[in-house]
Amino acid sequence: MQTVLLDLEVQTEYRLRIARANLTELSDTQSAFATYGEAFLGDPTVPESLEALDRISTESGDWLPLVRLLEEQLPRMPAALVARDLYLRLA
Repeated sequence: MQTVLLDLEVQTEYRLRIARANLTELSDTQSAFATYGEAFLGDPTVPESLEALDRISTESGDWLPLVRLLEEQLPRMPAALVARDLYLRLA
């Protein structure tokens, strides 16, 4: 079990680093959004991914990709509070 959690942490951190590089070094918001989305779907408890997705959506004015990610993640959310927060964000 601990190995699985460590692998998830490593995968999430790897995706976040790639997303940051896409956004800051390459100015590629589309790739950054996709990679932050992968990080969010892999571990929705890490706030950086959702915050970045929200920021990119706000700057671009395109909310549909974020809505789709949230809708995909909501049924899998284990904690009622986290799911509630995501539903509020969706609204």
